[in-house]
Amino acid sequence: MEEKLQYILEESSKLFLRYSIKSLSMDDIARQLGVSKKTLYQYFSDKKELVQSVMKFHMEQTNRCFQNLKFTDGNAIDILLEVSQILIEQMG
Repeated sequence: MEEKLQYILEESSKLFLRYSIKSLSMDDIARQLGVSKKTLYQYFSDKKELVQSVMKFHMEQTNRCFQNLKFTDGNAIDILLEVSQILIEQMG
């Protein structure tokens, strides 16, 4: 994934969690991220697409972490603790 796109997705996610999706406009997001609105619109046609992309990005990251757990040695309790830790980090 392109670095700029990943930055936008990660930082937009933080903004959505902090201020809520409804309260942020594309102007607000661009200003907070230090990018132009034109840059945002190069990647996303509107805020709805940005929100969907952020959600997809997080689901893919979480899925990748869970897939890696398949190769973890340990019993079910250890794996469950690892899953809990991943979710705490993602929602933190």
